[in-house]
Amino acid sequence: MSQASRQVALRAFLGSLCDVSALGDQDDLFAGGFVNSLYLVSLLNFVQGEFGVVLDEEDFDMANFRSIRAVLDFVARKRGEA
Repeated sequence: MSQASRQVALRAFLGSLCDVSALGDQDDLFAGGFVNSLYLVSLLNFVQGEFGVVLDEEDFDMANFRSIRAVLDFVARKRGEA
C-alpha cells in the first residue's frame, strides 16, 4: 500500500469516529479533540490490522500517533520504508 493510500485509509477511519473535514495532516489529534482515549485503542487496532504492523511496547509513544503525518511516518518506519 502506498503512502497516499495509507493516508486515504487513515482519514477514512478517523472520519468514521469524528468530523475530520478541518483536520490537517500535522494537526494534533489529541489536543484538537479528534481522538480521545477510547478512540486511541481503535486507532491502534486499525494501524495494526490495516497497515500490517505489529506494535511493540516501545511503540506506544504518543508522538507516534499525535497526527496523521506522525502515524504515517511511524508506519513507514515500522515497515522499513523510511
